[in-house]
Amino acid sequence: WDDARTPLVRDMARRIALPIDPNRQDLLANGVFRVVQQAIRYVKDPASEEFSDGQEILRQGFGDCDDKVRLFLAMARSLG
Repeated sequence: WDDARTPLVRDMARRIALPIDPNRQDLLANGVFRVVQQAIRYVKDPASEEFSDGQEILRQGFGDCDDKVRLFLAMARSLG
């Protein structure tokens, strides 16, 4: 839950949600998915597994598959 409360994650989620009807959770989820899919570049983990929080992933602009999932969940939780 902490990722959902970080300022950068909250702000990004709010920007995504701004033009979307808040009752259309399907469109909110799709908006979050598109940002994570398109704006966060996929990179393979180094030899060992490393975990970043949602805010760090947004700052870096890249992450592996579990980073992308973590960011998606953080932004979705931030939107309720």
